[in-house]
Amino acid sequence: MQKVPQPTEKKKSALSRSSLAKTAQFTVTMVMAPKDGPKDTQVFQIAVSGARGRLDYKDKALGEVRYVVNEKGAFFFIPANKAAQKMNLKIEDGLSTVFAQASEVLAGAQKTGKVTVAGIACDVYKNPRTGSVVYLGTTPGFTLPVKLEMRNAGGMQTMQASQIKLNGSIPEALFTLPAGTQIIEGQGGPSGLPGSR
Repeated sequence: MQKVPQPTEKKKSALSRSSLAKTAQFTVTMVMAPKDGPKDTQVFQIAVSGARGRLDYKDKALGEVRYVVNEKGAFFFIPANKAAQKMNLKIEDGLSTVFAQASEVLAGAQKTGKVTVAGIACDVYKNPRTGSVVYLGTTPGFTLPVKLEMRNAGGMQTMQASQIKLNGSIPEALFTLPAGTQIIEGQGGPSGLPGSR
């Protein structure tokens, strides 16, 4: 008896604030391991509470940087300069920056199974063209990519969310700029996010 091919479920990532619980804090670690070069690791700290958000990471050129979204607007803050540029950003812009490659892999991926990663139930999607794998969260309050594995002739890249805390208490101070911060009015938007790859 010949097997009839079954349709496979394809997934398109929708990165939005609604992908996360009312409050969420987590870490995303990205590792690029080229075959002919040193490993490069970048760590993002992410926190959201209602309409407020914060993204911290170390930029190679600028050092420690922070995006803050609060009731006063969206800001790109450089602690060493004690200055913040007001920008035209939303929480979704930060999520898109962190999860851009996972979203690209998901665009052509097919569902292959289910697993739990970092305490989050996930559907596993594999891109048949590239072999890349995305573990997409299905736990209510975390429906973002939890893990990504990409391999090619140049090496390997991984992304892993960890230390995921949902619906916990997050101090208000986390979403405010330090007293004395110089605010620079600007029109920067998501395409100009420093540190995006």
